[in-house]
Amino acid sequence: MDPLRLLRKFAMEQDLRRVTRHAGKIDFGDDYSFSEDTPVPWRKSGKPGEFYSLLCVYYFLQNRKVAHTEYMKQATSARVPTVTIVDRRELEQYLTGKIDNAASIASVDELPVLRLRSAAAEAGDGPTADPSLEPKSKRPRVADSRQDGMPQGAPLPPEASAPTDEGLGIDKIFAQERQLRDRNTML
Repeated sequence: MDPLRLLRKFAMEQDLRRVTRHAGKIDFGDDYSFSEDTPVPWRKSGKPGEFYSLLCVYYFLQNRKVAHTEYMKQATSARVPTVTIVDRRELEQYLTGKIDNAASIASVDELPVLRLRSAAAEAGDGPTADPSLEPKSKRPRVADSRQDGMPQGAPLPPEASAPTDEGLGIDKIFAQERQLRDRNTML
C-alpha cells in the first residue's frame, strides 16, 4: 500500500496519533514504516514530474488547521518541505475523505524510482550504487581503438604476443586493460 493512501486511511479514521515520526522514518502503527523522503503519488502543481515527500504531506496533515502563512513559518523553522497554497485545499479534502479522487494523484508507476544504498555503502565500505545503474553520461567512455592504432578486435602482430616474464602475453594484458578516453588522457 502506498503511503498516501495509508495516511488518508489513518486521517479518515481520525487515528493520526498512531502515525509517528522518528529517526528519519514515519511509522503507521505497528504495520508499516516508510522513509521520510519517500515520494507520495501527489503531483506538485505547476511542476510536472515532481511529487511531494511523505514528510511534507504528513507535516501538512498535522498542521492543516493552521493559517497558511503560519504553516509556512513553522515548516521552514522545522526544515520541512511545504505544500503549496495551490495544492493545500484539494490535498486536505482528499486526505480527510471529502473527495475520493483528484487530478493531482498519479499512478504508482509514475513515481520516481528510489535507489537505495547498500549496507556496505552506508558503512563507507563500498561504492554507493551499482555502476550499471549510473546514467550513461556519467560512465567513462571506452576507447574505440587500441593504443597501437589497430581496431579493438584486430589480432596483434606475433612479436607483440610473446610471453613476458609473468607468462602473460601483451594481448592478454590489453584484454585486461580498459582504455579510457577522458579529458586527462586526451591531454
